[in-house]
Amino acid sequence: TVTGVQTCALPIFGMTLLMVMLTVNFTACSDDDEEQQDDKTLALLVGSWENELDSFTDVNGNVVSSTTEVLTFKADMTWTGIDYYTGTNYPNEKTEKWGEGTYSYDSSKKRLTLNNNIFESDIVEILEITESKLSYLSEDGIMNYTRKK
Repeated sequence: TVTGVQTCALPIFGMTLLMVMLTVNFTACSDDDEEQQDDKTLALLVGSWENELDSFTDVNGNVVSSTTEVLTFKADMTWTGIDYYTGTNYPNEKTEKWGEGTYSYDSSKKRLTLNNNIFESDIVEILEITESKLSYLSEDGIMNYTRKK
């Protein structure tokens, strides 16, 4: 009977060990961290971002003209791009909408696809995104934006 108890305990111990290993394995292989990062990137992206493209002043330091680009991303996965021209050369402030459409984000490649209904669509690589800063790499180079207040 002692031998029978020992042989019966061995399969129970083995099954318990197997269940513990499977539980640890399933927990360790979860990709929830990547999904949370996706949600954080997209949540941070929603809002308006501005980038001063150029600014020219006269000899007295007065702004003659400046161009500011504003990108606006909405939670419904649509976006717009508008350039604002201001300064003494543009007393009535001129605007030019150059982009609008939908967007998508590929977290594995950190790529933001801007489907544009006005001009060519673009795929950019997100370099950094925080509550106040957006930086991406496009074919035009590195673009840096601050959140518009």
